[in-house]
Amino acid sequence: MAPEIFTGNPYDPRAVDVWCLAIIYCRLVLSRFPWQSDQQNDPSFRSFSKQSSTCHSLDEFAQNSTTGPATLLKELPNESRLAVKGMLQLTPSRRLSLRQVLQHPWVKRLSVCSQDSDGKVHRAKGHEHTLVSDSLSPVTSRKDFNTEV
Repeated sequence: MAPEIFTGNPYDPRAVDVWCLAIIYCRLVLSRFPWQSDQQNDPSFRSFSKQSSTCHSLDEFAQNSTTGPATLLKELPNESRLAVKGMLQLTPSRRLSLRQVLQHPWVKRLSVCSQDSDGKVHRAKGHEHTLVSDSLSPVTSRKDFNTEV
Protein backbone atom coordinates (compact mmCIF):
# COMPACT_ATOMS: atom_id res chain seq x y z
CA MET A 1 0.00 0.00 0.00
CA ALA A 2 1.11 3.54 -0.63
CA PRO A 3 2.70 5.26 2.37
CA GLU A 4 0.00 7.94 2.63
CA ILE A 5 -2.56 5.29 3.55
CA PHE A 6 -0.84 4.82 6.91
CA THR A 7 -1.02 8.51 7.91
CA GLY A 8 -4.68 8.44 8.86
CA ASN A 9 -5.26 11.55 6.73
CA PRO A 10 -7.47 11.77 3.64
CA TYR A 11 -5.63 10.75 0.47
CA ASP A 12 -6.25 10.62 -3.27
CA PRO A 13 -6.97 6.98 -4.22
CA ARG A 14 -5.81 7.64 -7.78
CA ALA A 15 -2.28 8.38 -6.53
CA VAL A 16 -2.45 5.23 -4.41
CA ASP A 17 -3.41 3.23 -7.51
CA VAL A 18 -0.37 4.56 -9.39
CA TRP A 19 1.91 3.63 -6.46
CA CYS A 20 0.38 0.13 -6.41
CA LEU A 21 0.85 -0.32 -10.15
CA ALA A 22 4.55 0.40 -9.72
CA ILE A 23 4.81 -2.09 -6.86
CA ILE A 24 3.00 -4.75 -8.91
CA TYR A 25 5.34 -4.07 -11.84
CA CYS A 26 8.37 -4.42 -9.54
CA ARG A 27 6.97 -7.67 -8.17
CA LEU A 28 6.46 -9.09 -11.66
CA VAL A 29 9.89 -8.07 -12.93
CA LEU A 30 11.93 -8.83 -9.81
CA SER A 31 9.93 -11.84 -8.59
CA ARG A 32 9.80 -10.21 -5.17
CA PHE A 33 8.36 -7.16 -3.48
CA PRO A 34 10.81 -4.29 -3.01
CA TRP A 35 9.98 -4.15 0.73
CA GLN A 36 7.70 -5.74 3.30
CA SER A 37 5.67 -2.63 4.19
CA ASP A 38 5.43 0.93 2.89
CA GLN A 39 6.12 2.34 6.35
CA GLN A 40 9.18 3.85 7.97
CA ASN A 41 9.47 0.96 10.44
CA ASP A 42 10.41 -1.31 7.51
CA PRO A 43 14.20 -0.96 7.05
CA SER A 44 14.04 -1.57 3.30
CA PHE A 45 11.34 1.04 2.76
CA ARG A 46 13.13 3.48 5.09
CA SER A 47 16.28 3.08 3.01
CA PHE A 48 14.34 3.70 -0.21
CA SER A 49 12.49 6.72 1.18
CA LYS A 50 15.64 8.39 2.51
CA GLN A 51 17.40 7.96 -0.81
CA SER A 52 14.33 9.08 -2.77
CA SER A 53 14.04 12.29 -0.82
CA THR A 54 17.71 13.24 -1.20
CA CYS A 55 18.19 12.37 -4.89
CA HIS A 56 16.59 14.53 -7.54
CA SER A 57 17.61 12.85 -10.78
CA LEU A 58 17.58 9.25 -11.93
CA ASP A 59 21.36 9.31 -12.44
CA GLU A 60 21.94 10.70 -8.96
CA PHE A 61 19.65 8.04 -7.50
CA ALA A 62 21.44 5.24 -9.33
CA GLN A 63 24.91 6.54 -8.43
CA ASN A 64 24.09 6.81 -4.73
CA SER A 65 22.53 3.37 -4.37
CA THR A 66 24.95 0.60 -3.60
CA THR A 67 23.17 -1.88 -1.32
CA GLY A 68 19.78 -3.25 -0.40
CA PRO A 69 16.47 -1.95 -1.72
CA ALA A 70 18.00 1.41 -2.56
CA THR A 71 19.15 -0.36 -5.71
CA LEU A 72 15.54 -0.91 -6.78
CA LEU A 73 15.71 1.18 -9.94
CA LYS A 74 19.01 -0.35 -11.00
CA GLU A 75 17.37 -3.77 -10.85
CA LEU A 76 14.60 -2.77 -13.26
CA PRO A 77 14.90 -2.63 -17.06
CA ASN A 78 16.47 0.69 -18.14
CA GLU A 79 13.46 1.80 -20.16
CA SER A 80 11.10 1.48 -17.16
CA ARG A 81 13.21 3.24 -14.51
CA LEU A 82 12.13 6.82 -15.06
CA ALA A 83 8.44 5.93 -15.09
CA VAL A 84 8.72 3.74 -11.99
CA LYS A 85 10.65 6.45 -10.16
CA GLY A 86 7.84 8.88 -10.98
CA MET A 87 5.23 6.38 -9.86
CA LEU A 88 7.01 5.78 -6.54
CA GLN A 89 7.33 9.40 -5.48
CA LEU A 90 6.73 9.53 -1.74
CA THR A 91 4.77 12.78 -1.98
CA PRO A 92 1.48 11.94 -3.75
CA SER A 93 1.25 15.38 -5.39
CA ARG A 94 4.65 14.76 -7.04
CA ARG A 95 3.73 11.25 -8.16
CA LEU A 96 2.89 10.67 -11.82
CA SER A 97 -0.83 10.59 -12.55
CA LEU A 98 -2.29 7.63 -14.41
CA ARG A 99 -2.65 9.86 -17.48
CA GLN A 100 1.07 10.73 -17.26
CA VAL A 101 1.96 7.05 -16.87
CA LEU A 102 -0.08 6.12 -19.94
CA GLN A 103 1.60 8.91 -21.93
CA HIS A 104 5.10 7.95 -20.78
CA PRO A 105 7.29 6.90 -23.75
CA TRP A 106 8.09 3.57 -22.11
CA VAL A 107 4.40 2.67 -21.72
CA LYS A 108 3.49 3.93 -25.19
CA ARG A 109 6.14 1.62 -26.71
CA LEU A 110 4.68 -1.49 -25.03
CA SER A 111 3.05 -3.93 -27.37
CA VAL A 112 -0.47 -4.70 -26.17
CA CYS A 113 -3.40 -6.73 -27.38
CA SER A 114 -6.85 -5.26 -27.85
CA GLN A 115 -10.38 -6.29 -28.64
CA ASP A 116 -12.74 -4.32 -30.85
CA SER A 117 -16.44 -3.77 -30.17
CA ASP A 118 -17.32 -6.79 -32.33
CA GLY A 119 -15.25 -9.03 -30.07
CA LYS A 120 -12.40 -9.54 -32.52
CA VAL A 121 -9.10 -9.92 -30.68
CA HIS A 122 -6.09 -8.11 -32.13
CA ARG A 123 -3.01 -9.83 -30.78
CA ALA A 124 0.20 -7.96 -30.30
CA LYS A 125 3.20 -9.53 -31.98
CA GLY A 126 4.37 -12.59 -30.09
CA HIS A 127 1.49 -12.67 -27.59
CA GLU A 128 -0.56 -15.78 -26.85
CA HIS A 129 -3.65 -15.81 -24.67
CA THR A 130 -6.22 -18.01 -23.10
CA LEU A 131 -9.49 -16.39 -24.08
CA VAL A 132 -12.28 -16.25 -21.54
CA SER A 133 -15.95 -16.40 -22.47
CA ASP A 134 -18.70 -14.30 -20.90
CA SER A 135 -19.23 -17.02 -18.30
CA LEU A 136 -15.56 -16.58 -17.25
CA SER A 137 -14.79 -20.24 -17.92
CA PRO A 138 -11.48 -20.65 -19.74
CA VAL A 139 -11.65 -21.59 -23.40
CA THR A 140 -8.76 -22.85 -25.44
CA SER A 141 -9.43 -21.68 -28.98
CA ARG A 142 -11.26 -19.05 -31.03
CA LYS A 143 -13.79 -21.77 -31.96
CA ASP A 144 -14.57 -22.32 -28.26
CA PHE A 145 -14.76 -18.58 -27.69
CA ASN A 146 -17.46 -18.19 -30.35
CA THR A 147 -19.54 -21.11 -29.06
CA GLU A 148 -22.78 -20.23 -27.25
CA VAL A 149 -22.59 -20.87 -23.52
